[in-house]
Amino acid sequence: MAELQRGDGRGSRAATQPFVLAGIARAALLHANDHRDAGVGPSDLEEMADYYFNVEDPALNQTPGGDRLRGVLTRIAYEQFPFQFSIMENVGRTLPLLLDSMAACDGAPSPHDWRDRLGVDLEDLVRLAFVVFVAVAQNGGRIDRATLRMPHVAPVFTPLSPDAALEIVDRLFAWTPDEHKARGVEGQVAGYEKWSFNPLLARPLVSIDDTLIAPAPRLILERVSPTGLYFDGVDAWGSAFTDSLGCGFQNYTGRQLDHLAHAEVHPEVTFGSPEQRTVDYFLVTDEVVVLVEVKASRPVMAMRHGTEAADEDFVRKIGHAVDQIRRTMALLDAGHPAVRHIPRDRPVRGLIVTLEPFHLANTFLFEDLIPPPREGLAIASSHEVEGVVAALAERRDVGQRLLRALDPEPPTPPSLTTAAEDLESGPNPILDDAWGRFTAVFDRLRDAGE
Repeated sequence: MAELQRGDGRGSRAATQPFVLAGIARAALLHANDHRDAGVGPSDLEEMADYYFNVEDPALNQTPGGDRLRGVLTRIAYEQFPFQFSIMENVGRTLPLLLDSMAACDGAPSPHDWRDRLGVDLEDLVRLAFVVFVAVAQNGGRIDRATLRMPHVAPVFTPLSPDAALEIVDRLFAWTPDEHKARGVEGQVAGYEKWSFNPLLARPLVSIDDTLIAPAPRLILERVSPTGLYFDGVDAWGSAFTDSLGCGFQNYTGRQLDHLAHAEVHPEVTFGSPEQRTVDYFLVTDEVVVLVEVKASRPVMAMRHGTEAADEDFVRKIGHAVDQIRRTMALLDAGHPAVRHIPRDRPVRGLIVTLEPFHLANTFLFEDLIPPPREGLAIASSHEVEGVVAALAERRDVGQRLLRALDPEPPTPPSLTTAAEDLESGPNPILDDAWGRFTAVFDRLRDAGE
């Protein structure tokens, strides 16, 4: 589409950015009315995109300084970055994390528990989301229920019937405009309306009569990612779910690290009375020992707002992980018997792995909140770990690359992804396997010519 020079010059290209469409749709659901007879054309959408970009940032009324800059850039990051991650990784993580890696954790929901909660097997729910995503993407962002009930469409819902599938869609993926408005108003924060809760994150479809509309189709698949299913788990099982998610994510991270063929992975050590724990994993190579602490904690909504409450939450969650790395470093320095099996003749660096990204956490914007334990500490999300593992799985220079990434030359900040930035990355084996599990039905239908 050609760039149109209007307003501030962003034009039609900006109007088609997914995060812009999601923001415009949120505003429409919360504040629009039915008193417009004319339809909305491209020029209207471009104008709305201009308005969206020109919403006044709260920082204009705040005291200049590091806190204000952190707030501005954090709001931009949490608004835009989520739409830049590969949806394959986000969806592929669901089954190996919520089913496979949590299976051995106390209090974790079983596949049967998920079915009781959702009314469908978790694997079938992921497959259903994929079907709906493709359907709306191929039909201009909207589709009628009657179309989804057509005989030639029915096989793609296997093993569900079209009626059963649509019942699940209406219950877990769709709200009416009034329902969207009510949830959006409830989650709106005065002064931070643009960055407030978007009800499309919870229910990505808008149900109007017999039509399902997807203003931001990507959010259909995000609904069945671990992030999208998190609140289903919390609502159903409370703290038992969050505790088992922490255990499961630790297991999941260990499974990822195990794919590094030229590194040794040692699990955490418990010792002493009262019982104490080291970091979750020791990643040992000839060049470096990486202390890996895993955290399934999520950034709170205040992080999207870039407020002081977000800083406090960051310090609490990430600070605890930093303290754990500090304590383990001290054990290594002291030659404590609990960690005697870990080499002491090479550099030691730290890595905090979070389930969801804490955007910009490795930059100077956050260094005053949590100073590193010594030197060489990076914070990486599951997405980053998955990509680096895929690229370094068979690399003999994995240790050299990790050391450079976690302890770069100033002023470059530490970042796990730089360990593989010059490499072509193949599919992550765990995610690739998971993707194949829920797409196998489609492959069989294709092969059968249906």
